[in-house]
Amino acid sequence: MGKYILVVDDEPEVRETLRSRLTKHGYEVNCAATGQEATTAFSETYYEKPFEVILLDVNLPDANGC
Repeated sequence: MGKYILVVDDEPEVRETLRSRLTKHGYEVNCAATGQEATTAFSETYYEKPFEVILLDVNLPDANGC
């Protein structure tokens, strides 16, 4: 498959829309709803299959995306 992307957004509709569209274009997509989920996903996959792109919402309820 193509590049591995992490989508981080607290809105389910945004996550699913991005996942659907990116997957159709050959990307492998992992999604997270919070900063903590994103940190865990990043940590668990970094050495085996690092994300090449992270699409990050800067207004997460539990973390500052900046």
